[in-house]
Amino acid sequence: MSKKKNKKQNVGKFYENLNTIPLWNFAKCLVDGDYSFLYEEPPTVRNVELETQHFEKLQEDYAVQSAGKDFSFETIKRILCLRSDIAILEASLGLLHCLDDDLKTILRERRVRVTDNLEKNAMFVSARIEVLTREYKNLIEKENDKKEDTKPTMEYFTKMLVILGIHFKFYFNIHEINVASFCEYQQQLNDELRQLQKSYKKNNLKSYN
Repeated sequence: MSKKKNKKQNVGKFYENLNTIPLWNFAKCLVDGDYSFLYEEPPTVRNVELETQHFEKLQEDYAVQSAGKDFSFETIKRILCLRSDIAILEASLGLLHCLDDDLKTILRERRVRVTDNLEKNAMFVSARIEVLTREYKNLIEKENDKKEDTKPTMEYFTKMLVILGIHFKFYFNIHEINVASFCEYQQQLNDELRQLQKSYKKNNLKSYN
């Protein structure tokens, strides 16, 4: 009699939760609908029904952890750029007495007129700081009226990681950072912006009284 060899099927292993699944894998499932990225250990035979149920649970958890995001990606990007430009221009005020080509380039890139007169240069830099500061405050105060209900794209996740990296001064690898950590860093940034929003509104109320 011939003996039949029974091959043991590998049932696979899902990334259990948002603390284990990499952001890249989650984004591939969310954006492309490719549930093969759900697996930490791929199975011999995939079960579409189980994959769908598991990802729906991950999506629910993601919705909870990313809730309360008041600021859109483009606004966060602009706010951080404005903050950086304002800081650079404020620092340049102390260097105008030794104006060189590099500093001239830095100022012109931020739309500051440069002359051979120290007092005029200081006036132009201060005026530009005032314009950028006003735009910065307006973004902080008004953004809460805007909501993003659209489905995130892969570009959204990659660009947001760049923004978080700039803000927290750390390189985030989309293949290594898990979804829970991504949401946590994003929430920290939004909390900071909301705190700024509250302080500006509080100061405005004081000015009216």
